[in-house]
Order: sequence, then C-alpha cells, then structure tokens
Amino acid sequence: MQVIDPPTDRRVWQDFEQGLISVFSELADLFGNPRSHGQVYGILFSSPVPLTMEEIANRIGISLGSVSIGLRALEEL
Repeated sequence: MQVIDPPTDRRVWQDFEQGLISVFSELADLFGNPRSHGQVYGILFSSPVPLTMEEIANRIGISLGSVSIGLRALEEL
C-alpha cells in the first residue's frame, strides 16, 4: 500500500482534514450516532499514517474516553 505524503502547505492539509472531520461528524449525527464517532472516523480517514489514541484526541479536541468508545464502535461496524 502506497502512503501519500500530505501537501507541503500545512494549511491546505489542515483544511482538508477539518473538512473530512466535519463531513463524517455530520453523517454520524444524521444516522443517529454520536458526532464524536464521525470525528474519529474523519481524522483516521484523512490521515496518511496511523494515529495513536492520544493524537486523535488532541487533534479533534475530545477525551481519550470518547476516542476509545468511537474506535470500539467503528471496529464493530
């Protein structure tokens, strides 16, 4: 599997990442799931590298508990 490097313009990458987080957050809410589950999926979907729970929590501003619950829910899907 080829890993794609993020663009050199950090702001462009951050905007892309935030856009995906927002879209997946809205979709989760639309289907009756917590928005945080969508945020977790969005950050994982946009990342070209694996992320730790701490990195996910810091980048989207939610607790480690919410990240853990979100990851568990995504794993079940």
